[in-house]
Amino acid sequence: MYKKIFFILIVIASFKVSIAQDVEQYIDSAEIYYTNSNYDKAIEMYKKVLAAGKESGFLYYNLGNAYYKNNKITDAILNYERAKLFIPNNKDLLFNLDMANRNITDKIEAVPEFFIITWWKTFIGIFTSDTWAIISMASFVLLLSSVFLFFFTRTYSLKKTSFWFGIILLFLSFSSFIFSGKTKDAITKHNTAIVFEPVINVKSSPGDVGTELFVIHEGTKVTITQRSGDWIEIKLANGNKGWVKSDLVEII
Repeated sequence: MYKKIFFILIVIASFKVSIAQDVEQYIDSAEIYYTNSNYDKAIEMYKKVLAAGKESGFLYYNLGNAYYKNNKITDAILNYERAKLFIPNNKDLLFNLDMANRNITDKIEAVPEFFIITWWKTFIGIFTSDTWAIISMASFVLLLSSVFLFFFTRTYSLKKTSFWFGIILLFLSFSSFIFSGKTKDAITKHNTAIVFEPVINVKSSPGDVGTELFVIHEGTKVTITQRSGDWIEIKLANGNKGWVKSDLVEII
């Protein structure tokens, strides 16, 4: 019985090592192909990495660059936006995304955002979800040390210091935990999409009989607000809303 379990564990470990080696090989090959301007092969290799379950901001960023170099602007925007979920404040990414968006038809002015909300999003985006989680756990461990020191020290100044230090650590641990959840939620929510049809007539209701409200074009980013069968309600950056078929967009 134990031999069978041990054998299964060995097989699983070997399989994981094999996948990891394949992923590294795909990444190395993709970088070589990209350097040699063979963008089709670079895209193929990056897709194999994603298919193997490897996902990161810089992987999507590099895939977006390969698409952009291959003049596939909509695919580039999609992958830049996916990269932005992981590395929202990366300056190179934001610059490349802006350059790609200059090539699409729709130039939609976003509704101005309250500066505190903008500051909040920027601050949370400083670290990844995993990093915020590590900060939260580390702060909690230090908090326990402060609590221990507060109850067992006889020195008044040290007791006072440990008390206020513990308050700060409690706030840091709790807030970091919230930030980790918010960052993770942004990645897993999947409520934004990129239009992949040259032209879409946006309807007033879900169905072909709905009144045509406005037109959007390929490469435009939309927010999904609700679903009804094969239709989704979308919202543009300027606040305009309407319904389109779900298969006409690609989820970020």
